Amino acid sequence: MAIETGKITQQQKIVLAVLAVVGLIFFYSKVYAPMGGKIKDARNTLQEKQAKLRSMKKKAQKLDVLEKEFKLLEEQLKVTEKKLPKTQELPELIRTITRTAEKYNMEVDSLRPGGSSGGQYYITYPYSLSLQSDYHIFGRFFSEIAQLDRIFNISNLNITTRGSSEESQGNLNASFSIIAYTFKQ
Repeated sequence: MAIETGKITQQQKIVLAVLAVVGLIFFYSKVYAPMGGKIKDARNTLQEKQAKLRSMKKKAQKLDVLEKEFKLLEEQLKVTEKKLPKTQELPELIRTITRTAEKYNMEVDSLRPGGSSGGQYYITYPYSLSLQSDYHIFGRFFSEIAQLDRIFNISNLNITTRGSSEESQGNLNASFSIIAYTFKQ
């Protein structure tokens, strides 16, 4: 009767309030609560993506510096590859050493190749050498060997005088190893 007149009774208001509360509880438990977990996961994913984005932005800012450093390293690698041949080149190596010794009028007593050994990026080839000359000539010889385009190392240097001290004034025997390097392929 109240419905016919358009007026809502007290009892209808209570039923509507109970239905509204039940509807809210149903909406919360069936719709909002399950979405809360998804929303939380989405927030975590968003935070992770934002952290990655910040990290990538920092890396992108460093990209120019890294590219310049890379180009510099490439140039240094090219220079090193020129000084570090890919083959042993034994005949050329012996000629280079003997020519340098002849240039300073040194007497080559012996030149013996040794066994090769490998490093991570290179292979070493030791050559035992025995020469005769004076102190200053040895200095010039070692200096020239060190300034060659190819990478060499001089080790195990042993210098002794030749003959008695009066006869050998300035004459010395030097035995040492010259170590040549080649690029490991």
